[in-house]
Amino acid sequence: MKHVSKLLGAAGTAALLSLVANPAYAAGTAAGTTITNTATVNFQVSGVTQTAASAANAIIVDAKIVLTATETGATTTVAPGQTGAVTTFQVTNSSNEVIDIGLAAAAQATGATTAHSGTDSVTATTFTYWVNTNGSATCSYSAANATQVTWLDEVPVGTTECLYVQANIPSTASNAQVAGINLTATAEQGGTSGSQGSVLTQSGSGVAWTPGTMQTVFADAAGNGGDANYDGKFTALADYTVSAPVLSVNKNSLVVSDPIEGSSNPKAIPGATLQYCIVVANASSAGTSATNISISDILPTTVTYKASSVVLNAVVSGSGNAATCGSGTAGNDTVNYSSSTGTVTGTLATLAPGASEGLSFQATIN
Repeated sequence: MKHVSKLLGAAGTAALLSLVANPAYAAGTAAGTTITNTATVNFQVSGVTQTAASAANAIIVDAKIVLTATETGATTTVAPGQTGAVTTFQVTNSSNEVIDIGLAAAAQATGATTAHSGTDSVTATTFTYWVNTNGSATCSYSAANATQVTWLDEVPVGTTECLYVQANIPSTASNAQVAGINLTATAEQGGTSGSQGSVLTQSGSGVAWTPGTMQTVFADAAGNGGDANYDGKFTALADYTVSAPVLSVNKNSLVVSDPIEGSSNPKAIPGATLQYCIVVANASSAGTSATNISISDILPTTVTYKASSVVLNAVVSGSGNAATCGSGTAGNDTVNYSSSTGTVTGTLATLAPGASEGLSFQATIN
């Protein structure tokens, strides 16, 4: 291995790595260093000092490979269908040699225990890897100051680097589901900037030391994602927790009046006026508010829409099939009703967890 300080290789891009200012680990003497010392023997013959004899010895320091990876912070909160959701890792080269570090992220198996003691129940996909390009020494992701990489190139001895793993969350994910991932960092040959080195192999347990040759020794511990001691790899876990609304929708009807009884005990006979109440509720257990709520209701040919009857953001009394709509914001038939399609439409305000709102309108039975 050559000892060269280099820039990060990134799919044809040379971008500066963001290096976290951590104290140097006890990497020891650099691999490939020649340690030479000389012993001198002085002696006399019959009291006369003779020419000293000496002997020299030289050894080459072997490569001790140690790397670790850890997730930083808590679980990453995501929305269903979110793309490029970021988790942050710190990857450290504690070896006595500059190395490349290969990167491989994967989804945990369904049912596996995730990084923050959750249970994997949804699968993250499409992993990509990013690093800072603005020289920041803190692990704080910014899309404007990040560049995509496929491996970490020429990682200096005793250096910790910020790595951001992005993934996509399925649109089918629901509130409180957890997507676990594992990131495996693999020690690879350093020496050529911008060119990913081959995976390192160690000289072998029990293999005799060879003087004058730099050998490779794995000294890494097992990670928390399934790799083993002394395998030149380290696996770290992270997870995404889905935060989403938990919406329920009910559509209820009430007979307001009929041609016979008026508003006193009216019945649903032809000519009667109905009030429809569409209630949208966000459960108190929801992880976040629902926004941009849009309602569309196509009326059957058996009823006729009553002009100027749409009420938006109606106050809801009761719940479920017993819910009724009260006062709210008057709609506008130009916006909220299409006579050509017989469709009532409207939007509701943001629904926080535990809140409910209604859209109501009236129609006459034909």
